[in-house]
Amino acid sequence: MADPKRLILACAQPGHQLNPLVKKRERVVGGQRLAEPNGEGFPIYAPCAGTVTDVAPALSSTGDFVLAIFLENDGSGETAPALPGWDDPTDPTPEAIRLRALEAGIPDVARGGIALARSLAPTTPIQTVVLNGCTTEPLVQAERVLLHHEWETVLFGFRAAIRAIGAPEAIVALSVADRPLVGTLSQSLTERDAITIEILPDRYPQGLERYLLAALRGVDLPVGEDPATVGFAVFDVTTMHALGRALRDGQPFTHRVVTVAGDGVARPGNYRVPLGMPLGALMEAAGRQGTIRQLVWGGPLSGTAVASEEIGVCANTRAVLAYQQPVSFEVPTTDCIRCGRCIDVCPERLSPIYLARYAEHKRWDEAEAEGALLCSSCGACSYVCPTGRPLVQSIQLARYEILRQREAERASQPKEVAVP
Repeated sequence: MADPKRLILACAQPGHQLNPLVKKRERVVGGQRLAEPNGEGFPIYAPCAGTVTDVAPALSSTGDFVLAIFLENDGSGETAPALPGWDDPTDPTPEAIRLRALEAGIPDVARGGIALARSLAPTTPIQTVVLNGCTTEPLVQAERVLLHHEWETVLFGFRAAIRAIGAPEAIVALSVADRPLVGTLSQSLTERDAITIEILPDRYPQGLERYLLAALRGVDLPVGEDPATVGFAVFDVTTMHALGRALRDGQPFTHRVVTVAGDGVARPGNYRVPLGMPLGALMEAAGRQGTIRQLVWGGPLSGTAVASEEIGVCANTRAVLAYQQPVSFEVPTTDCIRCGRCIDVCPERLSPIYLARYAEHKRWDEAEAEGALLCSSCGACSYVCPTGRPLVQSIQLARYEILRQREAERASQPKEVAVP
């Protein structure tokens, strides 16, 4: 997609906000740094040239208002000079790879959006690095498109990640639906690559790390633990593609591929879009049709409805679904019949029905103790519930309230003042 006339770039990352480097009415060029972290985090860059129209709070996908940079595209196409690149991913040192990942503003999308540089410097020994090419959810095909059409760039980034971490083994995990790719991908591998390609069942939620590691190596990942605790590092395709572009082409992370679907658009598909593109502009570019009454941020099972088209695409926007009629289950919601199906399908081994009940009664402390923050929001519990209860939505509410309370407690604590 062409860059829209206006962008809304959020200056918020997990646990903290960024410090804007630009002011209202300031002109910027594509690839210019707009904001930088205060401590941990990663910078953000302008996807195109234009003028900063405001630096003010904007609505986010969670319903919160976060500081954002409003950028008006001037259509000039002017860009900042690219950073020097490498022809071979094994040329830069591990420290240089991590530094470039940080300089390019690349998040580790699979880790909730923390800086990729942190994931490339694990504190525990890693034996196996995994490229998670399994489709994470039905309908969402953004990462599969990158595997099919830009594999060389993905592989460049993956090789660099292996070098940065220093693992002796690497795996590319694909779904059965991508079996035709094996021949093409294998031709790109050399004898010096300690990379194997493994095919896994094409079932949901195979892309979740717990299922992925169990299927690959029979590893039982403890609930709430990172794969690094069992000697694995898992990266998604979008992150490795961004790392490849940063190292080879010297380009910062300013665009990503997003699946756009639903009966609210005439041209559903997978589009490369700039970060900060408002959802309304995304709908227009994909051919808005009819009256869109519901926008879903994410896939059909794990996605959440958003309240406004004035929300900008961000690093973790895998898909946007547009519907002319609100989507809901046909089964009317009734009382729980204690069938236990939600517990059987939960990949995190939680008890969704109890978590949902705590949320319904606003008992946030008990929801946290029961494991609400460990929920992966896969939506499997809601899908199998014969009574149509909104289990995953209730758990998401509990997670939001728990994190909001934590942030409020953190903000209320007195700040230490340095005494000269």
